[in-house]
Amino acid sequence: MRLFKDDQITKSEFMHAFKELPKAELHLHLEAVVSRETVRRFYLRRHPELSDEIADEEINKIFTYSDLNGFINAYIAIQDLYENVDDLDYVFADLKNYLVRNGIVYAEVYAAPSAFMKKGFDFSKMVELYRRNILKIKSETGIIVRILIDVSRTFGMENAEKNLQLLLAYRVNEIIGIGLGGSEQKGPAKLFGDVFTKARENNLVTVAHAGEDVGPESIWDAIEILNVSRIGHGIAAMNDETLMHTLAERKIPLEICPTSNIFTKKFVKDLSEHPMKKFFDKGIVVTLNTDDPLFFGVELLDEYWNAYSKMGFKLPELKQILQNSFIASFMSESQKGSFLASLDLAWENCDLERKKKLKFEMGFVKRSMTLIGAPVAAIFILTTLIVTGVISKFTEQQAYRLMYSNIKECVLSFEKTLSAPSKITESIAWLFKDGFFDDDEKNIQVFENISQVYSDFPGFYGCRSDGTLFCGPNIVPPENYKPLEEEWYTGAVDYGGEMFYSDVYESPLSGSRVVTISRVIFKGDSVDGVVAFDFPLTDLQNFVGEIKSDELDRSFILSPEGYFFMHEKYMPNQNILTVENGIYHDLGETLLLAGDDFVYGKAGDIDYVFRICPIPITGWYYVLGKSIKDVNSFSSATRLLLSVSFFVLFFVIMTITALIISRMKSKEQIASYRLIGETHNLAVSSKENAATAQEQNAAVKEIVATMEDNTALSEDISQKIKDVSGVAKKTSVNVTEGVSYLEENVRQLHEIANANQATINGIKDLGDKIENIWDIVTLINSVADQAKIIAFNAELEASTAGAAGRNFHIVATEIRRLADGIIDGTKEIKSKITEIQQSSDSLILASESGTEKIQEGVANAKNLEERFSSIKNASEITADSAGAITTIIQQQTVASEQILLTLRQIASGVENFSSATAQISVASETLKAIAEDLNK
Repeated sequence: MRLFKDDQITKSEFMHAFKELPKAELHLHLEAVVSRETVRRFYLRRHPELSDEIADEEINKIFTYSDLNGFINAYIAIQDLYENVDDLDYVFADLKNYLVRNGIVYAEVYAAPSAFMKKGFDFSKMVELYRRNILKIKSETGIIVRILIDVSRTFGMENAEKNLQLLLAYRVNEIIGIGLGGSEQKGPAKLFGDVFTKARENNLVTVAHAGEDVGPESIWDAIEILNVSRIGHGIAAMNDETLMHTLAERKIPLEICPTSNIFTKKFVKDLSEHPMKKFFDKGIVVTLNTDDPLFFGVELLDEYWNAYSKMGFKLPELKQILQNSFIASFMSESQKGSFLASLDLAWENCDLERKKKLKFEMGFVKRSMTLIGAPVAAIFILTTLIVTGVISKFTEQQAYRLMYSNIKECVLSFEKTLSAPSKITESIAWLFKDGFFDDDEKNIQVFENISQVYSDFPGFYGCRSDGTLFCGPNIVPPENYKPLEEEWYTGAVDYGGEMFYSDVYESPLSGSRVVTISRVIFKGDSVDGVVAFDFPLTDLQNFVGEIKSDELDRSFILSPEGYFFMHEKYMPNQNILTVENGIYHDLGETLLLAGDDFVYGKAGDIDYVFRICPIPITGWYYVLGKSIKDVNSFSSATRLLLSVSFFVLFFVIMTITALIISRMKSKEQIASYRLIGETHNLAVSSKENAATAQEQNAAVKEIVATMEDNTALSEDISQKIKDVSGVAKKTSVNVTEGVSYLEENVRQLHEIANANQATINGIKDLGDKIENIWDIVTLINSVADQAKIIAFNAELEASTAGAAGRNFHIVATEIRRLADGIIDGTKEIKSKITEIQQSSDSLILASESGTEKIQEGVANAKNLEERFSSIKNASEITADSAGAITTIIQQQTVASEQILLTLRQIASGVENFSSATAQISVASETLKAIAEDLNK
């Protein structure tokens, strides 16, 4: 599809249209995208004593050059103004503005770190800054930027090798390869072959500036020695036909920068002489780029305008160049396909004629959107409330389930942690199932062995009922320690043969806060003592902290009496019913009574939901509390997300609806224009048909009148023949009288012959007019067929016109009904005409037969005088002939009456056709009016 007519494009229209097209730029130097404002900022920082005017004069001197070396010197001078790595943030800000300003969606940018590293910049910090800013540009604009590190010819091969090693050491996805830049005269490509080979071996892409300031040999070296994937510039190829053929055959893209080439003036001095069009025509993959916007005062949109207005490219060719820029890039094939599809869509939508219609269509679209948008908005709001309510409730339930799942996992982990020392304690109790050994050293040896075997659990000990304590080397009881009075001992005795878990306390044996697991030892039926294990509280405290996911979460363990077994704030000797003057009294009572359930209450000024879960082996309660706001935050976020999603969906649907309505309006206008033209033609044809029908109706009436006259004449002939028959019979009696009558008979026979001939002529004339009627019938059929076609088109348009198409449908149905009626009428007319023709043929045959008889009678009458003797016989013959003529005349009269009846039916059909044609004409006018209304 053509974007717009070439001879109608202005620069303003071109720039506006091309800005909307997605573009890629593949030859762009990062440091050369910096703006004049940023350069002034850096320059005044270096020279604070200068005024803005003097600074601008000095900066202008930097940008005064006439060849490539001068440009490179200016480039280095600008690089010298950078004082720290963070200065590159300004450059990336300018890069982002440049890309957005030119509608560039993908860019591969050369970055030259060598000059900066000579100033002391850290390469790794530059890489991190590159990456950070590229990600920022992507998040803010959606534009993808990739970096090619410039291993400059100017700084030599060793510097290029160093840059490659640094790149490999600090490699990131945003840096995709290396490019050879700088002065071609100072650094031939063949010197850098090893560097480029290593780069490719490490999956880096490679490109090179070549043929910008040196002849074709530089390009040959780049593709044969460096084996690069693209050539920067490549202008010198214009002087080597073999090289151009090679570039086209191998599909090696050229990064063409026309204005840059004009500035360096090496091979071309004017855009009209530039070889880019020549390369394009030879099948070389050319891309359009700016090189250094700051230094050459040109941007990508300007280069496309130059290509169009000064370099001979047509719009379809510019589209191919746009496509080439994506195809020649180093992005993935799927990304290329996505961008190319976006380009095709944007190209289709960039029709200026369409934009001219947009303003006209918007009024209609706004009215339609108001009618559609209000009910749709109401439906969306109602749906949003219902769906967000349901999903919010569901997510809230999921949050509670997650809370319960977390605490159950912690309880299981807690029990699992306690189960190992509990089982060991139970095993020790089984070892002393018959009481402690009589030999105390043997008892001590048991605990020492257990401490060695279970080094992770050194805190096992036992006590005989006489107070003798047995323990491993890690436990040293203090003086005056009375184990028989400790809770771990008395509790185990009270629990009989069950495992006892003490409250948290400061153990005199280990000097740390512990929970003691203990079990009584029997000797016979008497208590012989207790074995125990001190579980350090620090090992268990992790479970309480791990389950918390938010600073406001509450996680602790309560004893059945309400004492804090573990709490980040309260001590084990504190009870939830009494802490802080009992402010948690009601909450504590509810928690202790809940058992295994959810509890709602306040902790401080915050509303909480607590989940209580018993720890079966200990009898304690694990409590997890989360603020209701936090629990419902996901639900609230879900509700907000759904609301926003529904709003976005509503906006998208309404936007799509607006586009559809706009397109429907456009199609409707086109259809209405066609409909107006067709209905106009139909109206004209209907009027012409009506006039023709009136003429044919008059002709038929004339035929009817003629036939009526012919019938009367036939009746008269019949009467005269009867008279002749009577005369002939009398001749045999009275010859004399017969002779006189014979003369009269001859005269009458002549009249009969003339009348009969007139009848034949009339019938033949009738046949000719019937042929005209056939033409009328054919015309009627044609009009009816045309009417049905119009009806079909109207119905087709009605199907795309929505509610407005109902009028089309009604009119189309009426036209179809009238056309069917006309066709049925013409079928009957055809049948009657066929009958008339058959009757006319019979009548002509009969009339011709009568004429022969009459002529025969005349001949006989003329010979009467010579054959008077046979007068009687002749009279008889005449009588017989007269009888035959009478029969023929009677047949002719019947046929004439039949023809007359048929003609009257034809006349009636023609009148009906005239009426139907008039109705079609009226319907056409109505349809035309409807089409004009739709077009308004």
